[in-house]
Amino acid sequence: MKKFWLSLIFCFLLTPSLLVSAFGQTPVYVEMEYIIIRPSDEGTVALMHMTSVKNLQEEEYKGDGQSKTVLTVNIPKGATNLQVHDNSLGMAEIDNGFTTTKAIPAKESIVLPYSYWLENKSSGFELQYPYPVQAMQILVPEKSGSLNIQGLEYTIQ
Repeated sequence: MKKFWLSLIFCFLLTPSLLVSAFGQTPVYVEMEYIIIRPSDEGTVALMHMTSVKNLQEEEYKGDGQSKTVLTVNIPKGATNLQVHDNSLGMAEIDNGFTTTKAIPAKESIVLPYSYWLENKSSGFELQYPYPVQAMQILVPEKSGSLNIQGLEYTIQ
């Protein structure tokens, strides 16, 4: 059986009202993150993400106003073959992931679908989130391996 090591670093798992009180006026947060981990026989693993990002503001969210960047998405070190599956996001690849330029409408969510490949190493990989995360589901196909998750309180369903 294959084993995957995963370390998650992000702010908190909170409800939207607690997000505002915990982070002041956080303009956006990850409403739901779905990750499908699919191993291959060649010693690599595909990670497919479907990330819903919610704008809490009464006006359109356009990022920090210092650049055209609206959102920044980090991927683990060593990731290859990054693919963003929605061309309307205005994606630009950066060293450790990608950025988007599409504004998020007031009080609405956008979905970021993307994927990449990693070497399946015993040292694992780390996911970092620059925004608070409310909920996450990690899916591994049955009989494909197991996860060792560090740095997060979680339940297995």
